[in-house]
Amino acid sequence: MITDNVNAMISKMEEAMKERMARMGKELSVMRTGRANPMLLEAVKVEAYGSLVPLKQVAAVSVPEARTMEVRPWDPTTLKDIEKALQKADVGAMPQNDGKLIRISLPAMTAERRQDMVKLVKKLGEEFKVG
Repeated sequence: MITDNVNAMISKMEEAMKERMARMGKELSVMRTGRANPMLLEAVKVEAYGSLVPLKQVAAVSVPEARTMEVRPWDPTTLKDIEKALQKADVGAMPQNDGKLIRISLPAMTAERRQDMVKLVKKLGEEFKVG
């Protein structure tokens, strides 16, 4: 009976740890590192069709180069709305609209930004370890 309780607690703790690891992975994937990653735009919501919808539901996000992302809307009439949402989202660079798609060129990382990133990752790791 005691071993059943211990096994139940262990499996419950393992499940909680797996959940934390997944959340930490997601947190790390949305960090702005100077390299283009579509996950940077995961949280962007666009005011389209009368409601707020996730960007991936109104446009395709691609990475043609290491520091450039392209956002290609499914419906060209939503281009202005997508541009406004990207400007509000503060992705680290201004979106450039060429009439058909939006390009986002991320700046190269500076030494100062790298040091800040190391501090942030250490802090995040410590928070997840404590949790």
